[in-house]
Amino acid sequence: MIPLGELEARVGEIPRERPILAICQSGQRSLAAAAYLLQLGYPEVVNVDGGTSAWIEKGYPVSR
Repeated sequence: MIPLGELEARVGEIPRERPILAICQSGQRSLAAAAYLLQLGYPEVVNVDGGTSAWIEKGYPVSR
C-alpha cells in the first residue's frame, strides 16, 4: 500500500502491466490517487467505491 501523500514519490513502484485497485477508508483519497494514475497513463485503475468502510459494511472479508 502506498499512502496518497507518498504516491508521487513512489509511483515507480506501481506496475503498469496489471490492474490497479485504489482504496482508502471512505473512497475519497483513493479517488484522487486513481485519477492521478490515470493521468499518468496507467491503463487500468479502479477506485473501490465507498472505501474500506463500504467494504466492511457489505460483509466482505478483511484481514487485520
